[in-house]
Amino acid sequence: MFHSLAKNHPTMYERIGSPRGFESRATSALFSFLLTRKPESLGDKAMLVRANIMRALLAVYLAGFSLLLYSIVSAHNAA
Repeated sequence: MFHSLAKNHPTMYERIGSPRGFESRATSALFSFLLTRKPESLGDKAMLVRANIMRALLAVYLAGFSLLLYSIVSAHNAA
């Protein structure tokens, strides 16, 4: 995602802080980019598809984490 932004949309890449890799600043910049309407404002269908896939994966990971946390708490309360 970052590479594609840097290559195809350098101004947006710089606006979100020119993130590199999975550092805390890059993660918060990516969340900011994905959870706002910035991908839609680019007018790039390929970038919008990538952003929507990452949004869906984020929802799946959050649901999975919630389910895992619930099962741990439920098992602890049952014991």
